[in-house]
Amino acid sequence: MSTRMPCLVLTLLLPVADIGADSLVIDSRRQWEQWQFPQGVIDLHEDGSVGLIRFDRNIDAVADARNFTHKNAAGDEVRGGISKAGSNPADAANILDADPETWWQPDPAADVDSWRIEIDLGRLVQASTIRLHFPDNDEAVPLREFTVLASEGTRQAIGRDLFLFSRVGGTTLPNEETLIEIQLSTVEPGNATGDHLVTTTDDTLSHMPVQYVRIVSQTKNPGGALADVEVIALGDNIGLGTIERGGTLRGGSNTQNITNLADGSASLWWSGRGRPIPWRESGMWFEWDLGATFWVDRLAMLEPSYAYATTGSQNSQQISFEWQTSDGTPVPTEGDVTIQSPFDFQYLTFIDNRETSGAGRNRHYDLRFPPRKVRYLFYNHEAFDQFFTYHLFEVFLYGRGFPAKVRARSGLIDLQGAKSLRSIRWEAMTPPGTGIEIRSRTGDSIVEEILYFGKNGEAISEALWNKLPASQKLPLVVNPE
Repeated sequence: MSTRMPCLVLTLLLPVADIGADSLVIDSRRQWEQWQFPQGVIDLHEDGSVGLIRFDRNIDAVADARNFTHKNAAGDEVRGGISKAGSNPADAANILDADPETWWQPDPAADVDSWRIEIDLGRLVQASTIRLHFPDNDEAVPLREFTVLASEGTRQAIGRDLFLFSRVGGTTLPNEETLIEIQLSTVEPGNATGDHLVTTTDDTLSHMPVQYVRIVSQTKNPGGALADVEVIALGDNIGLGTIERGGTLRGGSNTQNITNLADGSASLWWSGRGRPIPWRESGMWFEWDLGATFWVDRLAMLEPSYAYATTGSQNSQQISFEWQTSDGTPVPTEGDVTIQSPFDFQYLTFIDNRETSGAGRNRHYDLRFPPRKVRYLFYNHEAFDQFFTYHLFEVFLYGRGFPAKVRARSGLIDLQGAKSLRSIRWEAMTPPGTGIEIRSRTGDSIVEEILYFGKNGEAISEALWNKLPASQKLPLVVNPE
């Protein structure tokens, strides 16, 4: 049996029953939709079967860009896809469909300044490669001269969707190729040290944070067109969807912005304010419940650079911090459990970034480690003898394959009278390294547990929940026990 076995746990809540010749069959999507399970990890098929959703590496972030949404500066919900097309917007989406027989072709009568197009990936990714595919036939040919720009999506002015783009590639000679591949990289000071922290030749990482990609043609050429764009990212970010799965993020400070760590955007962030006192007193910590258990083998972090744009002139970088993880195994509680939950947390790394100050500190971190089961993460930061403020745009979590463990639970199944169960049977496909557990609970009554949460997903008391305005709290969660 593989040590990386994904497990699906199904719990049936049944009254005492004697079915006899009768049977209760759960075999439709509509029935499964009545169960409680973390969103985004269980796949409900139209034929009534269920399975786990796979999390992959080296994904094309363009392919599913339209599945992601984010808020613009005006607060409106925006879906990923084509964000701007200077010419022929009706055909712009053709560059998203991975079909070489369709393309976007700028209007030949339009000014060259409108021969440009922009993709919004719908969320921030760590991208390693951008690929441009061009047609070459009687109707369309490759764009001859162009520039490719990318942006992580940090607003350069408060309240405006104004982003800074960097040139990442383009032509130096007229292009005749149908495929152009651009490798992305990020230069880091490389002064930080710590377990599992990747450092590379010349302090260069082979990826960069990207949400927007813009292709700009410098000249007009007859039949010039673009067929498809791929943006290869490190993988599916497990951190996205935390709140939708029923997970939480809670911290010791700046609690209203704590969910910005997993919102898939560089336009919002979580801030830590350092004082020369221990982290438990300063509040520079947070605990993250992913809502399900995953195999994780890579963790990346992104900060703004020193005195960057809308983050303010006083921000610095992290100085020293620690990560721990837990698969949710409980441990006996001792003393104050309001900071770290009573789970068996295992050390992952301690990062020391004290060698230089200000602009000399790292802002990108790439941790790679042997796969471990992760349901909870715990982070804390030490300020030592300094006063400062730092910001975290995003934390990226990567694994490979299916979640390690997912639990789905039915509501109370009423069998219409006093009966007794004789057997529970199921049909399943369990490839090597996978498993299914079926658990049942019987009785003639149900007790409901009501849970209360603030808007950041942190559990709060009923009294506090009742005092908060609707905009500051989440709907009640009722769990049958």
